[in-house]
Amino acid sequence: MIWREFSYHLLYFNPDLPTQNFQRRFDQFTWKKNSAHLQAWKSGKTGIPIVDAGMRELWQSGYMHNRVRMIVASFLTKNLNIDWRDGRAWFHDTLLDADEANNSASWQWVAGSGADAAPFFRIFNPVTQASKFDPNGTYIRKWVPELAKLDNKWIIRPWEAPKEILAAAGIEIGKTYPEPLVDLKTSRQKALDRYSATKSN
Repeated sequence: MIWREFSYHLLYFNPDLPTQNFQRRFDQFTWKKNSAHLQAWKSGKTGIPIVDAGMRELWQSGYMHNRVRMIVASFLTKNLNIDWRDGRAWFHDTLLDADEANNSASWQWVAGSGADAAPFFRIFNPVTQASKFDPNGTYIRKWVPELAKLDNKWIIRPWEAPKEILAAAGIEIGKTYPEPLVDLKTSRQKALDRYSATKSN
């Protein structure tokens, strides 16, 4: 409730919160325009199982747990370097509980442009997050059924699974399930570099 009220406070005093960076220094930040990556994210075809599970749940049910919202938002803005406004707009159109204040403030919080954002410490690793919050792969198996036959070790990172394990589960990366859009480690470092440059401006 406190976060909700804080979001409403921000929107009241900053009516352009849904479209403008709360921290104006981010106006100089360069986002990628990649329609293919954005569409893959929207449709749950990023090649990152916990992200894909969340985005498919959103599309099919109009809901997503807050933890997963943070994971998919971090992946879009930090790993894919796509503008938070694109994510905000998609959530606004698809969430049954869409709320302008909460949605806008939360997206800016994750993106790093918000009121209390600390971008260097808020790059969610989706594999680590899946291991912590979906240790048995139940959530991923429900929403990404093509991975259902993988064991818990590999269902969170199928691109690293041995070929024989993938074959036994009827999975071919790049065909039955997409390859990751980006390398998580490399894209994380690039995000840190971008935010470091923004901080020094």
